[in-house]
Amino acid sequence: MPQDAVDRRIERTRRALVGAFNGLVLEGRRYDRITVADLIARAGVGRSTFYEHYRNKDEVLAEAIRAPFELLAASVETGVRVPALCEILRHFHENRVHAKVIFAGSARRKISRVLARMLADRLRARAKANGATLPASAGIAAIELADGQLGTIAAWLAGEIAGDADRLAHALSRTAQAVARDLCAG
Repeated sequence: MPQDAVDRRIERTRRALVGAFNGLVLEGRRYDRITVADLIARAGVGRSTFYEHYRNKDEVLAEAIRAPFELLAASVETGVRVPALCEILRHFHENRVHAKVIFAGSARRKISRVLARMLADRLRARAKANGATLPASAGIAAIELADGQLGTIAAWLAGEIAGDADRLAHALSRTAQAVARDLCAG
């Protein structure tokens, strides 16, 4: 079979599994109640096929959140696009009933670690572009920043923080930029 056909099949299977996960979340299913069996049944794939692509449902969660979290991770880059960050926050707010499933509960720690890795990668790239070396504490800072961003977003979604998406995007951006300047020598 040509490599293109194999790649398309892999992508189609992964999309089906992530789509199954997203569908269950949008139906209001709590993360801790979603099983691999649920994902397999919803996606219409076999158990062995699932395990060819993912080790567990945590990896599906990580892939499902990667795209929207790219904008949160980009908040540490020079020239951060605050309007794009604002759009993803609006998306979270519009879907806040479902977003709470991910931003709270057992999924929260998992998504925080995914975001922390994404932030650390962006900080590393910024430091390299500045000719600097990231300090050993950068990993800790990435975890703190991820937890801070997610905690702030969760509080905002719960109505504990007043203001619109624009105000929140600017606040998240200012904090991320301050951390990045400190760690990346500019």
